[in-house]
Order: sequence, then C-alpha cells, then structure tokens
Amino acid sequence: MLSKGAKGAYVNALALAVDAVEFEQRVRGELQEYSLELIELADAGTLDDRLETSAVSQELIALADSIRVSDKIRFGIFHNYLADEGIQ
Repeated sequence: MLSKGAKGAYVNALALAVDAVEFEQRVRGELQEYSLELIELADAGTLDDRLETSAVSQELIALADSIRVSDKIRFGIFHNYLADEGIQ
C-alpha cells in the first residue's frame, strides 16, 4: 500500500455499488481496514461510462471482472507521494 516515508497515495478503486454514496462508503470502509483514510474521491463513475470516454488499462478491466464474481472492493496500484509532492 504505502511505501516507507510516503505521506499519502492515490489509487483507482473499483466496487459494485448502487450509487456514488454507497461507492464512497464501501471504499472508505475498505481503506480503514488498512488504517488508511480517504481524503478525496475524484472522477467517480461507472466503468461502462469510463470505457466510452477514456482508455482503461487491462489491469483495471481485470479487477472489474473479479469484483463481478466476488463483490470485493479492488484497488489498482497505489501511487505514493511525499508531503511536498502531494496532490494539489
């Protein structure tokens, strides 16, 4: 998840949810299991919408396929940053 010395990270999250509120609650809860905190949720949307408007990595498509079977929340690669490199 977080590398030693990292102050935070950004990551793609995938989960089955009926709406954006449920999605945020599920992602927030899963991150708390790892003692991580959701600071900001940006550009949330359905995978189908994202596929129509953007290129989506095969890694994320594979993760999406896995949640259709297990209903678990999946995360892509955690991109760590130091305090002075934080997201603006």
